[in-house]
Amino acid sequence: MKEKLAKSLKEIGISFKEEEIILSANFLDAVWEAKHFLNLTAVKSKEELIKKHFIDSLYLLHFFSFESSKETLVDLGTGAGFPGVPIKIFQKQLSLYLLEAKRRKLNFIKYTLETVGIKNVYYLHDRAENIARLENHREKYQYVCSRAMASLPVLLEVGMPLLKVGGILITYKGPRGKEEIQDEEETITKFGGKIYKECFYKLPEGEKRYIYLIDKIKPTAEIYPRKKIKGKKHS
Repeated sequence: MKEKLAKSLKEIGISFKEEEIILSANFLDAVWEAKHFLNLTAVKSKEELIKKHFIDSLYLLHFFSFESSKETLVDLGTGAGFPGVPIKIFQKQLSLYLLEAKRRKLNFIKYTLETVGIKNVYYLHDRAENIARLENHREKYQYVCSRAMASLPVLLEVGMPLLKVGGILITYKGPRGKEEIQDEEETITKFGGKIYKECFYKLPEGEKRYIYLIDKIKPTAEIYPRKKIKGKKHS
């Protein structure tokens, strides 16, 4: 796994330290062994796991630099730990919060990260719309990210309330990401956001991807997130 990972990182121009490769490889080995348990059944090889999940998560670092001081990042609906865990490995200063509604997945990730030695990670077992209404979480975080949790309107409704004013929502999107963002410009404004940056890239196999950074420029109205959000599946 280490050799495959190092090769893929070199191909996309991301520098790395030996410690980062070891942590990443150990994490990916655990995910690979539990891929059916984590609903990653479409992944047919370790190379595919690296390129479609790990490398995709890390492409953010081509376009954005986190603050050098210690900051907080919440990964909504983390599932198997993407994109939060790869970002954390390569941005050691971040305090990472992994939010997941399914206890078995969160327990697996917690056990895995503790076993491989990835520290300064916190675990939130709940639905995002519940966490975002709690005083000790609402508007407390600098960064919120999500790779496959929900549609953009749902992500905005549950993610923006968690951010401080001046914080950034990081959303990973597929080939239709540009159209989705354009369709939801009014929704972004409604939840207190403004598009900060569009990042376009291609995965090693040529698949088109987008990352959008949305700046929180004003507080989100207290009525959001709603307890029941149209179009959101509850687990």
